[in-house]
Amino acid sequence: MKNIGTFLKEVRAEMGRVEWPKPEEFIGATIVTLLLVLFFTIYLGVIDKTIQWIIYKQIFGYVGR
Repeated sequence: MKNIGTFLKEVRAEMGRVEWPKPEEFIGATIVTLLLVLFFTIYLGVIDKTIQWIIYKQIFGYVGR
């Protein structure tokens, strides 16, 4: 138990030394993250549909639903 208490005290002290982002930086990083997620979602969706089209139309000769 002594080790756990020491650990928690050190964690608290270390958290006080962390330089947290300012609200503007946080919002900017969040927007960039959401835009990248949206971009890659669309990108991977297009790739998936293209591969699906190639497999069903070109290989099997019909369009799957």
